[in-house]
Amino acid sequence: MQDAELQRERTEQLLSGWRAALQGSAWDQAFDTLEDLQSQQSNHDGVARFSIDLITEAANQSRKALDSGRLEQARHLLQRVSPYAKNNYDVKDLTHVLDRCQGVAGAVRGMQTATVVEELKSLQVSMPNAEWLRAAIQDAEVLVSKLESLRTGPLGALRNDIQSSRLADTTMGKRSRDNNVLPPAVGSITPLASKSI
Repeated sequence: MQDAELQRERTEQLLSGWRAALQGSAWDQAFDTLEDLQSQQSNHDGVARFSIDLITEAANQSRKALDSGRLEQARHLLQRVSPYAKNNYDVKDLTHVLDRCQGVAGAVRGMQTATVVEELKSLQVSMPNAEWLRAAIQDAEVLVSKLESLRTGPLGALRNDIQSSRLADTTMGKRSRDNNVLPPAVGSITPLASKSI
C-alpha cells in the first residue's frame, strides 16, 4: 500500500510540471516525463490525459513549424512524438508532409528543376498556409525559366555540338573495330609501309 501511494505521489509530481514545460517550449522535458510515466505503468487517470494532450499539442506545433518554414524543428517534434502516436492520423500526415519536403530538398540539390516545381505545387495542397512555400514556387519557376533560356542559347548549342563530335568519334571507332582494323601507333611502321621501303 505504501509503495502504491509513493508511486501515485511520484506520478502527480511529474504531471504537475508538464504544462509549464510546454508553455516554455521544453518539449524534450515533456516527452521525458511521458516516458517516465509510461515506464512506471501508472494507472493514474492523469497519465492518459497527459499523453493525449501532449500528442495533440505536439502535432499542432509541428504543423505551425512546417507552415512557418521551421522544418528542422518540425522534424524534431515529430521524431519525439511518433513513438507515442502510432495510430494518430495528424502525426502520420505531418510526417508524410515532412518526408515530401525532404524529397524536394534533394531535388533542389540535384537541380531537378521541373520536379521541384511540380512537387512544391503538390505540397501546397497539404500546406495552404505556408507563405514560404509560395515564395519557393515562384523562385523555382523563375529558375526553370532561366535554365531554359540557357539551354536554348549559345551555350546550349555548344553543348549539342560537343555531343555530336563525341558521337562521330564513337561511330568512327566502332567502324574500325567492325573491320578489325587497328589504327597505327605513332612512330610505328605498318606492313604496307615496310613493303615500300
